[in-house]
Amino acid sequence: MRVQSLPEASRFRDNVDRRYITRLVEELIRIPSVTGQGDAEERAARMLVARMDELRMETSCQRVSAGGANAVGRLPGDPAGPVLILNGHLDVVPAGEGWTAPAFEPVIRDGKIFGRGAADMKGALAAMLGAAKLVHDMRLPLCGTALFSFVCDEEDGNRGVARFLADCPPADFAIVGEPTGMRIAAAHRGVIRYRITTRGCPSHIGRTDSAQNAIYRMIGVLEAVRAHDAALRRISHSLLPPAMLAATVIRGGVKDNMTPGECVVTLDRRLLPGETDRSATDALRAALYEAVPGEPPGIEPYLYMPPGEADTRNGQVDALRTLHREYYGGPAEICGFGATCEQAVFLNHGINTVICGPGNIDQAHTADEWASLDEICDAAGFYAWCIAHAAQLANPTA
Repeated sequence: MRVQSLPEASRFRDNVDRRYITRLVEELIRIPSVTGQGDAEERAARMLVARMDELRMETSCQRVSAGGANAVGRLPGDPAGPVLILNGHLDVVPAGEGWTAPAFEPVIRDGKIFGRGAADMKGALAAMLGAAKLVHDMRLPLCGTALFSFVCDEEDGNRGVARFLADCPPADFAIVGEPTGMRIAAAHRGVIRYRITTRGCPSHIGRTDSAQNAIYRMIGVLEAVRAHDAALRRISHSLLPPAMLAATVIRGGVKDNMTPGECVVTLDRRLLPGETDRSATDALRAALYEAVPGEPPGIEPYLYMPPGEADTRNGQVDALRTLHREYYGGPAEICGFGATCEQAVFLNHGINTVICGPGNIDQAHTADEWASLDEICDAAGFYAWCIAHAAQLANPTA
């Protein structure tokens, strides 16, 4: 592997093309790439492939589903060197209500860019591509290969990242650009969602007793859910909020003078590293079956994303902290990411992975979502700094 002399961190910060990155964030926000709706995710992928082609990167547009695709780019360096992945997702949640301007028409005000996806996470996509442009513009000799993985379907089933990893060469380290305010997050909570069903006997409301009412039977379920949640919140983690369980949606009954024959509640369970879908479901089943007499409620898991935690013992995360201090100055403390993301997918593929991106997770999925343009542009320099020093991330003890 070749040894290169690299510029100081200040050169990376000072040479970021801020106008290019700002235009790119605006262009991405204008594409309403809501998960699974139409072909907007594929259009976002094809736009990014075109931008990477302009930088003479090796590119591909991976078709994932009808209307969904990944944009993959490669900056090749020393073929004997390490492989670093920069990952982000193309899709966003629906706009919802409460916006003071159209959600997919970006607005820049007071150094912030507003629009759906500004924080989660089109700002990070622009920063990562801005890093590629910085490497290109500075003509940096790379000690290894940088892979850019811009994937669809993160907000739903993670089919995009699964498709990317199916063809991905062995990699040494990955950074997921979810919004952490550019803090280094080493862990995230997982999620499993359930549909819980209680059944009754549908008939005229005046001819049945309460024992045959599916909604009344759900009361016992909800009381058990609250008790189980209280127990889960006593399970702690050094970086993350506690485990939890919450009811989020309830439906029951079909007519105002009929005894409900069915009631369905949706539950959201947040898992800590070390928990699995099986262990969580077994514990929930035990709690509900004990609390609800008679016919046990139906328990249907329908979505699972495992929790994740980077290996902090092999020196790679400490090496990233060193690069962070060199670029930003000041401490580079390790934190947790309270939401769910695709870190765990990379970890389960054998790639040590952290979460580090511009924006604040508190802005995700909100009306008038925004991110700081300075933070996005500075992130581009940091990602390029990491690409240039990928050897330190791959083998920090060498």
